[in-house]
Amino acid sequence: QTTRLPAPPAAEDIAVMLFTSGTTGKPKGAPLRHRNLLSNVISLGEAWGFSRGDRVLHVLPAFHGHGLFLGIIMPVVFGASITLLPKFSTDAAIRLLPRSNVFFGVPAIYTRLLPREDFDRAVCKNLRLATSGSAPLPPETFNALEERLGFRAVERYGLTETCILTTNPIDGSARVGSVGCPLSCIEMRLLNEEGKPAEVGDVGRVQVRGSSILSSYWGGASVGVDSWTNDGWFDTADLGRFDKDGFLWLVGRKKDLIISGGFNVYPREVELEIEAIEGVGEVAVFGVPHPDFGEGVVAAVVGSGAPLEPSDIKAALAPRIAKYKQPKQILILETLP
Repeated sequence: QTTRLPAPPAAEDIAVMLFTSGTTGKPKGAPLRHRNLLSNVISLGEAWGFSRGDRVLHVLPAFHGHGLFLGIIMPVVFGASITLLPKFSTDAAIRLLPRSNVFFGVPAIYTRLLPREDFDRAVCKNLRLATSGSAPLPPETFNALEERLGFRAVERYGLTETCILTTNPIDGSARVGSVGCPLSCIEMRLLNEEGKPAEVGDVGRVQVRGSSILSSYWGGASVGVDSWTNDGWFDTADLGRFDKDGFLWLVGRKKDLIISGGFNVYPREVELEIEAIEGVGEVAVFGVPHPDFGEGVVAAVVGSGAPLEPSDIKAALAPRIAKYKQPKQILILETLP
């Protein structure tokens, strides 16, 4: 009796479908095809210098694109090995780091590792790459990591619908606060409010196209509706700016834009300035109704050590950002929700 093997998947077959709130807040299925994943992990793996000799320490949840695509699919494609933990623990991570040369993390993982004195250069001596994603890495954490690792952690940027879009370089020139440059499989443009290309340094809406981007949501149309423009670009709803060297700096999402007294305030821009103040750990900036300005800027701040006073933060911000961007209220919290 012969056994008929299943046909190998074709490039256009759906490989995985994750659900995401996308840009509307309503969960939608995002079917990614084999060609989407393969083109993306190859482009990213080449940018990160992946090879069969790499040993990845995987501490991320595998139900998320970060842990599934980067943490598992990319090493498999390049023939690297993976140490897979059932859940993250600082004890296990520090025990296994000396056996690893690649570590994928998120800011919350690094902020749990950094208080450990045994998270040091000796433990990290074999690492050649440590990445951070899924949320912005505060400058204080970035700098503390560089001290412990002996090299700069690499931030990247992506969406469930698009896979990874940009990455900082791994040659030590990663820029704190930037998510890097577009991958080889991605085209990216920034459009201003008039729908025209944003000038270097100006904020625009991030739109992308390329082989790693889904063609439609599950059960929905694509071009001209939802997140697609009429000329076929996927609109991320993120706002960013390019610097003169082509590095992307995200400043927030369109729906999170604060309009205070008729001026646009981008939350991430204010967060970066507050994060740079000594003693600040985490920050969330948002807008609330204001009787005079329409919206007022509010900052929720978590300290990283000595007690913080709102007056000290306001004094430190005064010479650094325009008055209309400065928080009308600063909340000091023990943790962010």
